[in-house]
Amino acid sequence: MSSSEQSSTALSAEYELQAARQHLHAGRSAEAEQSYQRALEMLPDSSEALVFLGNAAQARGDGGIAVSLLSRAAKADPANLDILVHLGAVYRAAERFDAARCVLERAVRLASGRNPHARLTLAGVLELDERPDLALLQYCRALIEAQRIGRWTLRDDKTAGLKTQIEHARQYVDAGRKVWFEAVLRGLADGGAAQPSGRIAAALDSYLQGRQPELSDPQQRAGIMYVPGLETSRFIDTARFDWLDRLPATIAPCIGEMQQCVASSIASGQSSAGAAALSVAVLKAGVVQYEPRRVAPMLLSALRGLPLADVQHHAPDVDIIALRAGTQLARRYGRSNSFCWVVVNSGGAALQVSVAGESRVLQPADVAVVDPSFGIEYLNVGQAPALALVLEAWHPDLSDSEQRAISGLIAAVVEFDNRIQELD
Repeated sequence: MSSSEQSSTALSAEYELQAARQHLHAGRSAEAEQSYQRALEMLPDSSEALVFLGNAAQARGDGGIAVSLLSRAAKADPANLDILVHLGAVYRAAERFDAARCVLERAVRLASGRNPHARLTLAGVLELDERPDLALLQYCRALIEAQRIGRWTLRDDKTAGLKTQIEHARQYVDAGRKVWFEAVLRGLADGGAAQPSGRIAAALDSYLQGRQPELSDPQQRAGIMYVPGLETSRFIDTARFDWLDRLPATIAPCIGEMQQCVASSIASGQSSAGAAALSVAVLKAGVVQYEPRRVAPMLLSALRGLPLADVQHHAPDVDIIALRAGTQLARRYGRSNSFCWVVVNSGGAALQVSVAGESRVLQPADVAVVDPSFGIEYLNVGQAPALALVLEAWHPDLSDSEQRAISGLIAAVVEFDNRIQELD
């Protein structure tokens, strides 16, 4: 075909495309289909014509023709997310679930979180294919992505055609998360733990409903899996911990290693050399950090012998606090009222610990237990540098079975959130 003939054909095809759009605007779908068909005969790679004709074929029940046309459209315009979603939906209607997943997973990757409709459609395919756990995760991620970009709200006028799917996704997520976490509790019971207490059930219910729990004290922060009914003393009686009397002596031989951890943190650039108040992580979410692993074997050995809070991929946290004379560390909050913080003044100078308006001064070798859901501040009130160790332990009001239940639930929350984040 000569260049002049090609130009003429292109003009004729464009004329038919314009005519098709006008027919559609006027509500004449049959005439629009005819114009698109003529345009496609002249321009076989017209994704616009292929999509319309593919959707029209699907509406008539011609699934095979719809797949063929939309597959051609996807090849002609491979970066067009809408085409991929249409093709995935057609494969889903034909119960070709493997093909639907392949196409929709590609759409999700291309969308990079900007098209929650693609992920919503993928979740629907997984549900129909009887993969409930994967469907649950994808529905959750779709709702999160929509919220992140301000979609699917009452003011979003682009969701009219998706309202049924969106509502189904929300109901599926609500029911699925409930089953997921109740299965964790059943597993604990099967393992010999007592039936979870009413307050553990209340903590799970508040989390699943996504509502702010009723705080025992308005100065608290709820954190993760807030347990109602625990003692709300800012400073918890140390006599309730039978291992605290031995703690200063256990930590005393490790002071040199703690100082080395601080120095190594500064030398490695993790902390500013000019900082007057430092917090250096020894354990973070139960994981030993690099510098302590390298320079503090005795301290790590001592920590392994202590009954700290133990939650997979979440706890305990253990930190070294280093303050020059007259300096303070800004307020810090704990992650759950299920945990308390044991503060050991390891020597050097007096350390003031303040919790929601209450303060105590710890002399070297003194120990305090605080409820970090109120927020903790540290102030060096001495003339020399102060060094303290802060350890995360279970709140003493929790029974052994409640500790196991909370540990299992928080670990399940972390796993669930991680699996959502790991999705493409």
